[in-house]
Amino acid sequence: MSLDNILDGNLKISSLDDEQGRRYYSIQLEFSKDDVVAVYRNSIDELVEELPQIIGSAIQARIITENIVAN
Repeated sequence: MSLDNILDGNLKISSLDDEQGRRYYSIQLEFSKDDVVAVYRNSIDELVEELPQIIGSAIQARIITENIVAN
């Protein structure tokens, strides 16, 4: 994975309901077809509050992985 793919990741926020009518919110950050981070939360407020940390951690993990593979 190149640094360009990391920076060009696609972000999708959506909601889904389960059989009991509970609503969940998810964020999917796609770096490639084979590399997708998905996080689910009970409320949109929780998801938005954690969004910077989710994105930051996902990008940092890929940079570290890329550096390990490159060496």
